[in-house]
Amino acid sequence: MASSKTIILRSSEGEDFGLHVVAAMELLVIKPIIEEGNTKRAIPLPNVTSKILAKVIEYCKKHVETPKAEEHAVNDELKGWAADFFKDDRATFFDLIKAADYLHIKCLLDLACQTVVDMTKEMSPAEICEIYVSIKEKSLEKIFERYNIKTGLTLKSSDSETFDLDVAVATESRKIKRKIKRMIKDRRANNAILDLNVTSKILATVIEYCKKHAVNDKLEDFVKVDRTTLLDLIKAANYLGIKSLLDLTCQTVADMIKEMSGNENCEIHLLIKERSLEKICKIYNIKTKLTLQSSDGMFFYVDVAVAMESQTIKHMIEDRCADNAIPLPNVTSKILARVIEYCKKHVETPKAEEHAVNDELRAWDADFVKVDQATLFDLILAANYLDIKSLLDLTCQTVADMIKGKTPSEIRKTFIYKNDFTPEEEEEVRRENQWAFE
Repeated sequence: MASSKTIILRSSEGEDFGLHVVAAMELLVIKPIIEEGNTKRAIPLPNVTSKILAKVIEYCKKHVETPKAEEHAVNDELKGWAADFFKDDRATFFDLIKAADYLHIKCLLDLACQTVVDMTKEMSPAEICEIYVSIKEKSLEKIFERYNIKTGLTLKSSDSETFDLDVAVATESRKIKRKIKRMIKDRRANNAILDLNVTSKILATVIEYCKKHAVNDKLEDFVKVDRTTLLDLIKAANYLGIKSLLDLTCQTVADMIKEMSGNENCEIHLLIKERSLEKICKIYNIKTKLTLQSSDGMFFYVDVAVAMESQTIKHMIEDRCADNAIPLPNVTSKILARVIEYCKKHVETPKAEEHAVNDELRAWDADFVKVDQATLFDLILAANYLDIKSLLDLTCQTVADMIKGKTPSEIRKTFIYKNDFTPEEEEEVRRENQWAFE
């Protein structure tokens, strides 16, 4: 083949570029085409724009014209060319890397990737994060992984310990990703550290997880930690916005509590409450359970959160008296079922304000106490024994409303009481309790 022959390369936009066959042989992807002599027509390069193809041709000409110091290495002139290109137009430079990989120009890919390594050593954290975003946008992660190019970032825990890690690992967290975007936008070049509200112990574990997850490593053993650490990881995963870690840890807790005793369930519940994880556990349907036993021997398997509406049961839980069924000798199964229904509704209904229930709950409460007198008085006794203030208030108010405005004889008739008072005693009772008859 004549050395004077020119090869025509066609960009993705259809623009043609002439390149001497010797320089064109640098493009290994088209080398077989040239060797087979199929060069009468333009060789299409659909993945390379005109702008990038012009730069590739510029490099190839320089590379064949410039003596090599050794195989696969370029001289200082080409290094300077690459460094200037990187400084002047970073976005296009990354497109050049992508093109070099597509065209199989190994010496250009080596040069460009080494340029990135060298240039990032002098960069601020904000610039490094910007580099990472460009890498991600242009899907260059695998190329950079081959060349062991890492973009570094420093995280600082709540107890002031710092952790240096690759941005690719750090951005497993949505929160950190948002912080990086703000850092780039604000150009906070001197801010080398991202402060996080996570202890060093938990942050170290989270980083370990992110590293494993980034390379699809096995994670079965990762959650084999104590309960406190596991719940701290849930809190950290939620705060940092690492959904895969949140899914893993929450599922682990959900599976774990199925095999736990009543006391262990209660312990987990208290740990969840301490960390304000109730909403997360509700989303992931994590429910801690215990057993209540009525006076007539019936057993009720209920959520710990529901049972703890009763201060009496709450104190028993705190005293670790919930390993077996909690006996409630003063409450029958019929009344206990109603009490549980009431507590469940009040736990599951979001409160409109800190100490006020919404209209829907008020309406539900009004229907709840539409029962016969015997049941109403049993509910009062149960609410008092179990120390459920809201239920006691509700049932007592219901009785007060039944009395209000009635004469003594009407009250006796309502509650089927026999009058044992003399008229004088009755009048005295009325004077002493005038407020109840107003």
